[in-house]
Amino acid sequence: MSRVLFRPVLAGSILLALTACGGGGTPSGEPAPTAGSVETAPAASSSPAEVDPGTYSSEDLAEILATITTPDGSPLTIVPPDQVSAALGQATLLMDGVTITPSECDVVPQDFAKLAGDAETAIGVAPAADGLSAVSASIAVADGVEDRLAENAEKELALVSTCSTYQIEMQGVIVRGTMESAGTGMEGSTSFGIRNSIVLPDGQQQNNTTVTAARGDLLVTVTSQVTGSPSASSAVLEQLAGRVLAAAEG
Repeated sequence: MSRVLFRPVLAGSILLALTACGGGGTPSGEPAPTAGSVETAPAASSSPAEVDPGTYSSEDLAEILATITTPDGSPLTIVPPDQVSAALGQATLLMDGVTITPSECDVVPQDFAKLAGDAETAIGVAPAADGLSAVSASIAVADGVEDRLAENAEKELALVSTCSTYQIEMQGVIVRGTMESAGTGMEGSTSFGIRNSIVLPDGQQQNNTTVTAARGDLLVTVTSQVTGSPSASSAVLEQLAGRVLAAAEG
């Protein structure tokens, strides 16, 4: 398994800004995350679950997500696998002629373009009726993902620090963003959170909070994306991520 699973939040943040810059949507359901405490390490697991990656297909994971509701009780709409693949391909195409500063933040191609091939994955999205907010959740299963996440934690958090302020330019359009770690404390799993804020081309501010949690061979990422208002707290998203993990393990 490649490092694609180790930077879902950072790459999601950049992809979110990139699609905003290019006038596209956020098709993968993996958007990213306004101010808060900075973590130096993710919350550590005391007892990772034993999950055989071979026991789950993407269809199985989609069925699990279909049983999950968001904090306000809205059901998740499962994104069809072909749409996920198409969105990942679109992210790669959008990179032509794009300049990301700092250059270290240019993580979209390697982290998203190979996602579908690296693990069984499912994504669900619950957009608000006003179109100004959405909650998304993804679940993936791959051998030893929690151990790999923990091994790379220090390097990944350092990269988030490097990308605390970034800029994306495409065809003369500039999107600026800020990013920082957010505290998490999920018991029995390795987890971390990120808050991200970008200024859209129309001047609106889009705020996002993302929590990623890994337990054994399961990786869950949940995101609150809100335009013009604060996004959900990491504590609320931790609860949602915990419910997804529990459903997969049950």
